[in-house]
Amino acid sequence: MKPTQRLLVHVVLLAAASLGAVYMWTRDKDAKSSVVADVTVWGGKPADVKRITFESKLRKIVLESRTDAVGRWFEGTVEKQPPPPRPAADGGTEPSADTKPTVVQIVSIKAAEKIAEGIAPLKAVRELGRVPADQAADFGLAEPEGTLTMLIGSKEHKLLVGATAPGGTDRYVKDPDTDMVYAVQGEFLRDLLSGEAVLNERDLHGFEDEDIKSVRIAANGKTRELAREGVGGAATWSDPATPDKPDETAANWMTKVGRLRAIEYVAALPGSPDQARFLRIDYMGKKQPLGFLEVFRFPTADDKKSDWYIRTERTRKFAKVYASAAEQLESDLGSVVR
Repeated sequence: MKPTQRLLVHVVLLAAASLGAVYMWTRDKDAKSSVVADVTVWGGKPADVKRITFESKLRKIVLESRTDAVGRWFEGTVEKQPPPPRPAADGGTEPSADTKPTVVQIVSIKAAEKIAEGIAPLKAVRELGRVPADQAADFGLAEPEGTLTMLIGSKEHKLLVGATAPGGTDRYVKDPDTDMVYAVQGEFLRDLLSGEAVLNERDLHGFEDEDIKSVRIAANGKTRELAREGVGGAATWSDPATPDKPDETAANWMTKVGRLRAIEYVAALPGSPDQARFLRIDYMGKKQPLGFLEVFRFPTADDKKSDWYIRTERTRKFAKVYASAAEQLESDLGSVVR
């Protein structure tokens, strides 16, 4: 082959490769753009979402919007049905030890708002139209996983929740009023169906540590104020009367306060909150109050251990905390509030 012929072959191959690369790039770009949610199932705003309910044979999840001076939050429950009877050795069934549904309290802010943003307005990735009855099983709609009911403003909407779409996290849903089937981005459904594991609020406050300028601690009939200076790990705590003398003991104790986490919300405390209040901390910003933390202690039956609960401006409701974290506050409290 002559040199000019070889050069021509290379030029042709290079051009073909370039065209192929352009095609692949364009195809990938088009594929990505095709999954953008651009079908509006219904309108609305997240702030208009008043109630979200998911109900199946095994559980019922309810979230209801609440508003107070701090802002909006969601209160609700997860009701789980007892497990079905197990097969017995004689061919019959063994009765379940649990015969009543388990009801778990929920307080949600960030997770519920994320769900509200997913349903108002509700956008679909694809509109599949009215699926024939003999094809409903292909979309998990012959026996839907459950029913999602939402009150948005004054209008109620319902969706039958089907299967996960192949190759992704999108979910098939059906509007029972119109019989229209859609593929929707499944993130908000996944969070909702996860129940209290995802929905419950874990953060005790909505403000950042850097917003705190001082605290007032009340315990055992005594009070003490602490001032905070600095940013992040360099921040120090001291008595306001002697701001140039950092109090390491107080700083370590406040670090332990920051480790408290709500692990389980309760409908009511096991006794009087006024009698069981262990301590209260009020947080102050530069010019205004930021929030509070109340800790409650209830002795258990053996009188050697205690159950510990907290309430803050963010949790609104009482929540149980790990006893080990609360006991660290108890052991060092006398050296902080004296």
